[in-house]
Amino acid sequence: MNARTLFRPVAAALLAAGCLAAHAGPVDALTWTVANTDGGNGVATIAPDSLTLVSADFTGSPDQAFVPTLLTATVALAAGTTISFDWAYTTADDGGSNNDVFGWLLDGQFQALSAGDSFDPQSGRFSLVLDHDAVFGLAMNSVDGWGGSATAVVTDFTAVPEPATLPLAAAALGGLLLAGKRRRG
Repeated sequence: MNARTLFRPVAAALLAAGCLAAHAGPVDALTWTVANTDGGNGVATIAPDSLTLVSADFTGSPDQAFVPTLLTATVALAAGTTISFDWAYTTADDGGSNNDVFGWLLDGQFQALSAGDSFDPQSGRFSLVLDHDAVFGLAMNSVDGWGGSATAVVTDFTAVPEPATLPLAAAALGGLLLAGKRRRG
């Protein structure tokens, strides 16, 4: 029995068991949790090929204005997962990007992606490897909830888990190859 004959059923079994699976498909295939803090009216739209966040804006409702709100879309992911995505940000807020900040969350801690002091469109590529099981999220921090909203669109989102079973599979395959070699020899 040669290595190719042994490898095919092992690889097929790993694929069937989901051990080699990764999320590189539709964004909406993940289980996202969407939330607004402090009565925010921000909107998250989750589609197969994108996730869009529109910040809170209470222009015309003075009783709600100037209350900071945070719009989040979060998902639980395992340690070793590599997260990557492209993002594009625009703002219509009369205070520019200072008033509606787009960023990411890791276990509730916010990190900005959009730069402050700008009225210009912004974009970039983000990548992170999780060093622990975590709740990862995308967020729009509306500092004032007034004067217009901002929009962030995330595309090409991937969350690829570390193939923790690959070392075990390699050891098993090595053992099978060694056993086959001993039988012949």
